[in-house]
Amino acid sequence: SLDQVKCWGFNSSGQLGTGTQIDISTTPDLVPVVDLGAPGRTPKDFGQGLSANTCVIFDDNSAKCWGANSSSSVGLDTSTTRLTSPWTLNFLNFGSSVGVKYIETSVHRSCAALTNNTVKCWGNNDNGELGLGNSSAIKTLTQTSEINLGENLITDRVYLGKSTTVNGFTCAITTSDLVKCWGINTTGRLGSGDADNKGSTAATFGDNLPPIRTRPNLTITQTNSFYNNTNFTLSGFCIPNRLITFTETISNKTQTTMCSSNGDFNYQYSPDSSLVDEDLV
Repeated sequence: SLDQVKCWGFNSSGQLGTGTQIDISTTPDLVPVVDLGAPGRTPKDFGQGLSANTCVIFDDNSAKCWGANSSSSVGLDTSTTRLTSPWTLNFLNFGSSVGVKYIETSVHRSCAALTNNTVKCWGNNDNGELGLGNSSAIKTLTQTSEINLGENLITDRVYLGKSTTVNGFTCAITTSDLVKCWGINTTGRLGSGDADNKGSTAATFGDNLPPIRTRPNLTITQTNSFYNNTNFTLSGFCIPNRLITFTETISNKTQTTMCSSNGDFNYQYSPDSSLVDEDLV
């Protein structure tokens, strides 16, 4: 049935939703259906997990999460790993009539884009990675506040930076296609040009946190110069998984290429092409 969910693979924290920690290595056709405990609701999307937990979003924008929960990242007001089958768990509660459009989760923290056009994060916050302008952990969904990236900026989507420790970082794309990153900044991963952590104080968040400056990094380098000096490569940063549009200024022909999931691109083109700026960050 199209309204059923099956999970298989590694199950160290009960992330498969079977109520056990037993791995499932059989073929999907033999895997049991996960009992979501949501009669009358149809699952429509999964949370984008970075580790041993799982979230499901239903057609009415309600959501459930289970699995690893050491920092209350599954949103159930406790730090206990949720090994029980999802049918026993409550739905995430963000307040009356507020549902979930998108959710990204990890062992130590999670973030959700909500139907009231706000974004909230919860869990561990040692380095300000929840986007609240402080370093206080959030274990209860009703305690967290919406992310405020600055005046007149609306958060469209949030990405959790991968980390092998509890320390993490977060990046967000606004509806105006600006990118801001905050949290731990080891090796300059926040793109701020330094190695200083951001977001744990009001002085390093909101209007005081500048967007990543990527446009000056766009470069045009000549390629194949020995055989053909008319081919060029345009390289730079872009919004992940978005199409980048090129317009041939002479023929007025449009060319497109996909931005990689890492947020960068390389495109070979002829000198009479120009880039449509609004497709870049």
